Amino acid sequence: METTRPAPHLDPAFAAATRPTRSTVRLRTFLPWQLVRFAAINLKMLRIIWKNHHGGSRRMPNAEGRMPKASGPRRKVEG
Repeated sequence: METTRPAPHLDPAFAAATRPTRSTVRLRTFLPWQLVRFAAINLKMLRIIWKNHHGGSRRMPNAEGRMPKASGPRRKVEG
């Protein structure tokens, strides 16, 4: 019994797409590797959540790459 390939897609960009290599397909279907990647992504998320809940740095570097000076608590100006 001979298997046939599906009809080519109508979009020419689809025909020009690269096919995954044998090693790429193996890593995508290899359960132990999927578990390692799953654990790594979950640890990254936990780190971000932990920082958010426990007062991680919210300051971002400015255009020159320097951290801005920390400002004290904002006071309500009465006037």
